[in-house]
Amino acid sequence: MSKCGYCESPERKIWPPINGSPNLKELKVGNWITLLECGSCNTLWCEVHYEPYGSFRYLIIWDLTKEDWIKLYNLDNGEILKKWHAQQIRLLWKELSEKEQNAIRNHRKRSNGINPIDKSTEEEIPDLKELI
Repeated sequence: MSKCGYCESPERKIWPPINGSPNLKELKVGNWITLLECGSCNTLWCEVHYEPYGSFRYLIIWDLTKEDWIKLYNLDNGEILKKWHAQQIRLLWKELSEKEQNAIRNHRKRSNGINPIDKSTEEEIPDLKELI
C-alpha cells in the first residue's frame, strides 16, 4: 500500500497536536474519543483531545475494523481505548519529526504533567485483539 497523500498512512501512525493535521470523517463519537476515517484512502484513525481544555488533539492509526472499535468502546464506554491511545502516544511520539516532537513538548509543558506521556501509568493495557 502506498502512502496516502492526505493522512500519510500507512507510513504515519501518529498525528500530534499541530496545525496541518488532517480533517477526517467522523464515524463514531464517544466519551472523549472518536473513530475517524480518511476520505482519501479509508484508513481509520482514533482521536482523543487532551487537556488543558481538550485543546490538544492526537490521532493514532486504527489497524482494526470499525466494528472492532465499537465492540471495544461498548465494553466500558471507551476507557480501554483511551488507555490504548495514550499508550500509543508514549510509544510513537519520538518517531516524529523534531517540529512535531516540539509540539508534543509544548503540550507537555502547557499541561503541567497531565498528558499521556508524563501521566504514564504502570497499568498494563490489555491486548485489544484478545478482548474482541
